[in-house]
Amino acid sequence: MKEGFKKSQRRFMAYVLVFVMLFGSLPVNVAVASGSEGGFTYRIIDGTYAAITGFTGSEVNLVIPGVIGGRIVREIDANAFQNNTALTTVIIPDSVTSIGSEAFHGNTSLTYVDLGRNVTSIGWWAFGNTRSLVEITIPDAATTIDGSAFSSSWSGTSDTRQIRRINVPATVTSIHTVFITNNNVLRVLEAYNVDPANPNYESVDGVLFNRGQTELIRYPRAKADTSYVIPNTVTMIRANAFDQSLNLTSVVIGNNVTTIGNSAFSGCSNLRTATFFGNAPTNFGTNVFWGTANGFTIHFTNNNPAAGWTTPTWHGYNAIYVGVERPITPGTPLLISRASETISFRWSASLSNVDLREYRIFRDNVQIATVPASILSFTDTGLTVGAAYSYSIEAVDVADRVSYRSLAVSFTTVLPQIESFTQLADSYYLNETHWIALRATTRNDQNTDGLTGTFEYRRAGSTE
Repeated sequence: MKEGFKKSQRRFMAYVLVFVMLFGSLPVNVAVASGSEGGFTYRIIDGTYAAITGFTGSEVNLVIPGVIGGRIVREIDANAFQNNTALTTVIIPDSVTSIGSEAFHGNTSLTYVDLGRNVTSIGWWAFGNTRSLVEITIPDAATTIDGSAFSSSWSGTSDTRQIRRINVPATVTSIHTVFITNNNVLRVLEAYNVDPANPNYESVDGVLFNRGQTELIRYPRAKADTSYVIPNTVTMIRANAFDQSLNLTSVVIGNNVTTIGNSAFSGCSNLRTATFFGNAPTNFGTNVFWGTANGFTIHFTNNNPAAGWTTPTWHGYNAIYVGVERPITPGTPLLISRASETISFRWSASLSNVDLREYRIFRDNVQIATVPASILSFTDTGLTVGAAYSYSIEAVDVADRVSYRSLAVSFTTVLPQIESFTQLADSYYLNETHWIALRATTRNDQNTDGLTGTFEYRRAGSTE
């Protein structure tokens, strides 16, 4: 009996030894394949990272964690947040590199998404039917984004997609073509907002350029302006840069444009004129002005035969020479910042067939300053607190021709915001009334990085 038991024991140990030899040492802890934490469910990837698989919480402004279950979050799985109609904003951590198909599909209340810095892959319909999504912040260098990632639903014959603003952080080195050419993204896009610290891109009035503004990359299709002046710095207009910009009726193209890409203005069905201030572009793509308004005509201002223009057509488009009587009207002033006694604003450049010399600044129809043509901003100082001022701009070229004055715009200086009161020592009685002296410390509510001054006042029988 004992001998049989010993044989069984030896046999068992032999099996254990074989197991250890084949599979290594016996596990002390069994690895968790999935779990839940803080309302999120997740699975483990390769025993090291985590993927978010679902969410059961009630938050509407959601910050997805970068670490869950002690593991770095690398992925958001397909369908993870699908049909969560409560979510209004989502911030995805920088640790995430992949967003699965339909991950946020049907989030009909979602208005803003920050995609994080390191997302490289966004799957099919990941943000499909997010009809309220108006603003996104894009990742640094996405490489694989499905063309339907931002597709929205259709209600009868009405397209419900809503993305209006695309934010480009300072760290972005390459903007994926989805954010430049995809119909699902661009349909009602009004502006690109590039962080001023970005070394590769910049935006001016919502238009996307490379750093230095030598290439115009993308004009937002739903930008409200009916006319646009392309700056003299631009030498290349990218393919499809203005396509289907339905509000445009006229465009002015600067002196130095030499290249216009394929279909750059195609589908601009209300565009009637394109005025060129320089020589004819030497690289002119196909279908550049296809689908523009009936009677579309190129206007050129340089009739020197060496400039390369021809009439009555050029590259198959109607073309005529037009003289230049004065520079193009500068852009309407746009507010940069304001304080209690200062207002800063900027404007878009004028153009002429000769060099510009200067801009004249008008406040309430009186000229107050002149700046060189290379400067497109101005700060007015010594103003009255809480007062409104109207500003307009004129351009002057080296031939002493003056443009029409821009539209006037009114800006108002800021009233001080009271931060605190301090009772002073000189309280006193006058005519049997107790007066209390107070000092109110104020700050500028548009610029909170320092005090802008103090003032005193006295009020009978009160410390308010």
